[in-house]
Amino acid sequence: MNYQDILPAIQQGLAAYESDYYAVLGIPLNASETDIKEAYSTLIKRLQSNFKPNHLHYTKANEILRNWIQPAYAILTDTEQRFEYNAVLKQQIQRIQLEEIRELWPSWRYSNHQDRDPNWAYNYSRSVSHLNESLYCSFETLTDVIVKISFLNLGYLLMSCGFDINVNFEDVFTHREPRELGILDSPSTALLVSTEIDATLHNELLTSFSPGETRFEQSLQMVARGQYKEAIQYLSFAISQDSTQSVYYALRGIAYHRQGFKGMARADYQRALNLDRAEQHD
Repeated sequence: MNYQDILPAIQQGLAAYESDYYAVLGIPLNASETDIKEAYSTLIKRLQSNFKPNHLHYTKANEILRNWIQPAYAILTDTEQRFEYNAVLKQQIQRIQLEEIRELWPSWRYSNHQDRDPNWAYNYSRSVSHLNESLYCSFETLTDVIVKISFLNLGYLLMSCGFDINVNFEDVFTHREPRELGILDSPSTALLVSTEIDATLHNELLTSFSPGETRFEQSLQMVARGQYKEAIQYLSFAISQDSTQSVYYALRGIAYHRQGFKGMARADYQRALNLDRAEQHD
């Protein structure tokens, strides 16, 4: 049997933009390496306990282990692969338009960092851990659990990437469905009618691209098309214009890595990591 025929397709939440390996393992994006290893060990034991050889879904459990859990674990426990994967996630999130966020969270409101719950990151991790308790316990609820985790991951990543939104991560403890949490089934690319967004707020949020930002946006398309050499040139220009943007280095690292220049890729990954750490400490 082809495993693609028996594994559910998860294309909601963060998974609508990129494969969500964190949701597959039921861990938050800020999980440590120790957390990842412990989660993996727990999932293995859970599958072995719930789906023994004589179980109706034994084959499906093994397919999920081989084709979902183990690949996700391999990527998230490899330092370079995890850094590259995280960089790709950030690139995808930073390309999300304001209109899409409004469609995903109709109750979204503009806020600034001062308005946020100071414990939002902790509440996010706690909510993911809560959902993890039922992950892979039943195939009837599997898709629903992973989708909920992936939506939490999307909200967390939007907030950690600087989007001024507030997401109530505590909502998962009420056991409500994604739609009832103010989340649509899947993101839509349809534009909002201009009257739905306050004109002053809209103008305040939208800024014109600088030359460096323009080159970065163009390089995203180049990387997607496999034009790595050209992307490196554009990203080098973007970095010369603003050397404080970790995403510039991260994307150039990906381009270098895919060209086989692992040493240069590692150097750019490290620069991006240092900038992210410096920003977190500010």
